[in-house]
Amino acid sequence: MKISHILHPTDFSEGSEAALDYARALAKQYNASLTHLYVLNDVSNGQGWYVPHISLDTFLKEMQAEAKKKLDHYCYEEQMDLKNVNSVILSGEADDNIVNYAKKNGVDLIVMGSYSKSGMDFLFGSVTRKVIKKADCPVLCVKVPAQ
Repeated sequence: MKISHILHPTDFSEGSEAALDYARALAKQYNASLTHLYVLNDVSNGQGWYVPHISLDTFLKEMQAEAKKKLDHYCYEEQMDLKNVNSVILSGEADDNIVNYAKKNGVDLIVMGSYSKSGMDFLFGSVTRKVIKKADCPVLCVKVPAQ
């Protein structure tokens, strides 16, 4: 089995944090590159939405800047241990972006949380299920450890 590129999709939840530990350990064990992927929801599809104080472009830029800041902080620790760590921010449907990124970039393994405890359990869990169904490569789902 060859694992040279690991993808870690994150929503910065407890589920993603638990998966990060596995992604780091596997990347180190296999001397693999590790890519963290964050997908911004595409809010431009929200028909009839009214954003009173800022434009949609400004809002999206601020969301991307905040996601970049979180990813940089997220990646800091493993950049000391691993050779090749990347972070990517995409916009749109999470499951499609994760699967398409994996296909286009030669990902050998996707490591993601099976759910979050942030009140969005139904959302991230459904993303994980969709990725498992659609992905061409193996998907390792990591459950949040019991407290």
